[in-house]
Amino acid sequence: QILTSGGTGVAPTFQTAASGGKVLQVASSAMSTSGMETSTSTDADMVTVTLTPASSSNKFLILASNPQSYSASSSPHGRVRVYSDLTSSYIGTCSTYQGNGNPGYVGGGAISVEQSLSSWSSGSVTIRLKGSSGNNGYIHLGAYGQATLTVMEISA
Repeated sequence: QILTSGGTGVAPTFQTAASGGKVLQVASSAMSTSGMETSTSTDADMVTVTLTPASSSNKFLILASNPQSYSASSSPHGRVRVYSDLTSSYIGTCSTYQGNGNPGYVGGGAISVEQSLSSWSSGSVTIRLKGSSGNNGYIHLGAYGQATLTVMEISA
C-alpha cells in the first residue's frame, strides 16, 4: 500500500499500489579486469547474462558500461553493442573514439535500453555485451575498469 494525500486539510489515506513497473529479477555480470583486446571489426563477446522471463508481457531493462579503453594505434575507434537472443541485430550501441592521429586513452560509454519480451514464448534469454574495433585498429576495451552488464525484468 501507499500513503496518498487528499489535498489541503484532508487526512492522508492508504491505497493499493499500482501493480506494474516492479523489478522481478536482476542478473549482472562483469568482464575480467584484463579487458578484451581486438583489432577486428567482428563483434566478440565481452559479457553475457541469461534470464528466464516470467511473462511475455514484461520487459527487460538493460544497462551496460564500457569504461575507458586504450589503443596504441592512430585514431583508435572502439564499438560496444548489446545483443539479445530475441532479435537478429544489436539493440543498443556506444562508440569510443580518440581524435585523428592520437593514440592513447579512449573514453568509455554507457548503454541503457528497454527490450519488449512480446516475441518470447519459453526458455531463457541471453543478453550479450560485445565489442569490436570500429576501424580494424588495435583497441583494448575495458582496459581501465570492468565492463558490466545488468539486466532487470520489469513487470507490465
